[in-house]
Amino acid sequence: MKAVVLAGGMGTRFKSHKPKVLQPILGKPMLWYVVSALRQGGIEDIAVVVGYRGEEVMKEMGDEYSYFVQENPKGGTADAVLASVDFWRNKEEYLLVINGDSPLVSPETIKGMKRFIRLVEEYERIKLGGVVLTAVLDDPTGYGRILREEGTDRIIRIVEEKDATPHERNIREINAGVYVFFTPSLLEALFKIRPSEETGELYLTEAVRYITERGYEVRAFMASEPVEAVGVNTRWELSFAENVLRMKLIKFWSIKGVTFHMPETVWIEPDVELSENVEIYPNVTLRGASKIGKDVV
Repeated sequence: MKAVVLAGGMGTRFKSHKPKVLQPILGKPMLWYVVSALRQGGIEDIAVVVGYRGEEVMKEMGDEYSYFVQENPKGGTADAVLASVDFWRNKEEYLLVINGDSPLVSPETIKGMKRFIRLVEEYERIKLGGVVLTAVLDDPTGYGRILREEGTDRIIRIVEEKDATPHERNIREINAGVYVFFTPSLLEALFKIRPSEETGELYLTEAVRYITERGYEVRAFMASEPVEAVGVNTRWELSFAENVLRMKLIKFWSIKGVTFHMPETVWIEPDVELSENVEIYPNVTLRGASKIGKDVV
């Protein structure tokens, strides 16, 4: 399976000259967490679609990835995937598409989506048109809603909040912005869907609608944790994501035998290495490739 990361957004709500996907989280660019989750989830062949200040993104992330440029930064998510068509069009396989501002999506969820497809193929003997990552939120405001076939995991369509009826707005299952498509059905959809009359953009949600209307099944796959659905579009959401990832690191090292006293006050970055029986006291900052040996307090 290949993956395409959509990383062309300007991030105007950050009020920053820096591209949104390069905004730092615990000392790493936001985009680093997305590609790390893909790699840990078993996907090595990754393309990154850039747009706004794309050269900065490519320089920061290095030459480990294929890069494609979305010529129209306001072309929409489907247009961005279309920009990478040469990366995936020549082989009938599944392609994962993820937004570059989704740093909370876990490797376990990536693995789960891949495993789900294998099980459907093995036991139901069908080729899926796609799979959409979903989550159930207490407050789904601002997210597209998932309309399922009653009693199944089959998606009928994804309705954007602005287009939803009052009944549809009461639906709490939302589109988390991670998709897996069977490439022949995706390719057909991308060349057939029309731009939004309101924005002129091409949306991937319309590709989902087109695929289901052509008789392919698109299934819902629930995220391991609802928080994985949270995208980062503002500095406040960046702070929220940073705190979630910081606490995941602290939990990881706690399981390895490290004690954190008042963990809510500890700053720790992903490249830090800690040994068994280490004790970390309040207000400690651990940056970069710091290493702490065994039994240190």
